[in-house]
Amino acid sequence: MSMLEPPADTDEAASERASASRSGPASEHCVDSHSHGVGDIPKTGLGVKWSVLMSVDETEWAAVEKRAEDARWVPCFGVHPWNAHLVSEGWVDRLTDILARWPHACVGEIGLDKVARTPETNKCEYGIQKEVFGVQLGLAGSLGRAASLHCVRAIGTVFDAIEELVQKEAAPPVIVMHSFTGSPDFIERLLKLKGTRVYFGFSAAVNLADAKRRSHLRESLSKIPSDRLLAESDLAETEAVKDAVEEIVTTMAEILGVEFSIVAAWTSENCHHAFKTVTSQGNVKEGRIAVEN
Repeated sequence: MSMLEPPADTDEAASERASASRSGPASEHCVDSHSHGVGDIPKTGLGVKWSVLMSVDETEWAAVEKRAEDARWVPCFGVHPWNAHLVSEGWVDRLTDILARWPHACVGEIGLDKVARTPETNKCEYGIQKEVFGVQLGLAGSLGRAASLHCVRAIGTVFDAIEELVQKEAAPPVIVMHSFTGSPDFIERLLKLKGTRVYFGFSAAVNLADAKRRSHLRESLSKIPSDRLLAESDLAETEAVKDAVEEIVTTMAEILGVEFSIVAAWTSENCHHAFKTVTSQGNVKEGRIAVEN
């Protein structure tokens, strides 16, 4: 597939593409592939068609469950690397149980961060991060769930962990590199992995934060096919989601030289494949699916 060739249509995606093309830039035609918004929904509405809702530790799992009663939210349960040092005895069993209760839920937000220092110890707890990340990535693979990954200055280690599971035929069917800031050199390596399908999410909050990040976004978009792109808010403030998603979709469209509606349709369809189609197919009796790259 060429960098600007849209993915093959599903009936739902074709409808979304046609709807978006008839209207102007409006994020009601977008999907937020990474949100932290467990607060009140604005009276004006969410501002996107639906959202993938992350959790950062066990204290948020109940709130994510409650919100996921609304079909506009796809629940994700996991432990963020910033909070890996706070896990308590039995956390893996409790995570496994909650994923079993929600057959279409994903695992996230998980990952590695070599920069973050915890307020409790004032140091980077990278050792426990790697342990907690490895367990969760393996759990996503064994259950056939998508996994959303936070990765800061750890792309090599993250790649090695994914590749190891791929070699064992135990990788998650979908990996999402959230607000991707990793070395563009790894994009091709991630895309070539067999047995998992890697997507790349981008947000205004992270990828448009400064001139260096904007330049990185431009370089990354030159290397990623249109059927692997996702748009994110990465926000907890639900009232800000609409503008945040619209901003990143607008910027991606400008860089790629296409209309807003095209990127909105691409990222919406990709999100559907990543977090709904693949995960729901993955939860058959065998618990896994064959993933075509």
